[in-house]
Amino acid sequence: QRLRKEAAVSRERLQLEMLREMSVERASLERRITEVVHELEEKNQKLDDLLHALDEMEREKMEMQRQMEDAMAKVEELNIRQEEFGEASRMAHSFTEFSLAELVDATNGFDPGLKIGEGGFGTVYRGRIRYTTVAIKMLNSESTQAGGSEFHQE
Repeated sequence: QRLRKEAAVSRERLQLEMLREMSVERASLERRITEVVHELEEKNQKLDDLLHALDEMEREKMEMQRQMEDAMAKVEELNIRQEEFGEASRMAHSFTEFSLAELVDATNGFDPGLKIGEGGFGTVYRGRIRYTTVAIKMLNSESTQAGGSEFHQE
């Protein structure tokens, strides 16, 4: 009987030792689970931050794309204007200048019979220069100071 009691006590000690080991292992596993959950939460937060940053970068990219398109449109518009200005400048340089004597001769001394019309800046006459019929505008004496630049634009 003594042996049975010793065997029973021995079994109980073994079971207690196993329970302690299992308790330690369980506590260790619970700590590891807590650590893993914390790491997972950190990773999820980093992922959320990265997704937010990616969205922000996408918005910035779209804004930069829009600005680039606006700038390209302005450059195109300026190129067109520059071409038009260059064309107008070339045309302005292609005008032939005539002397007063040629104009007087072409209009027969600004003959009233050759008058086509009158405007705010002067009188328009029909004339003939170098075998070509032309319109010649003579600036009024009252318009010389106030309207000179407008007259040149016409």
